[in-house]
Amino acid sequence: MAARRGLTLAEKVELIRKNEQNISYRKLADDYNILIGSVSNIVKRKIEYIDNYEQNENSDKKRNLRNEFSQQLCGSNADDFKASNGWLEKFRKRHGIKY
Repeated sequence: MAARRGLTLAEKVELIRKNEQNISYRKLADDYNILIGSVSNIVKRKIEYIDNYEQNENSDKKRNLRNEFSQQLCGSNADDFKASNGWLEKFRKRHGIKY
């Protein structure tokens, strides 16, 4: 099983381009060290990813909410912030965050 790995927008667009050249999902999953299901999800959302990429959005952006929260909550001490799953779940409930 591949380790959890977030791809940048540029990497996702590159993966989509390779898929358009008829490279198999399994080969793409191995090349990018992600699960086959992740490859499938990226290919399904290819229009969204390509549009974002063409609109010059930050192509190095990864979804990393934990870092975002830690910087907002702790400021300069963000490296010391350790959010457990329980803390995050209670935070979501307390603030009415569904997803």
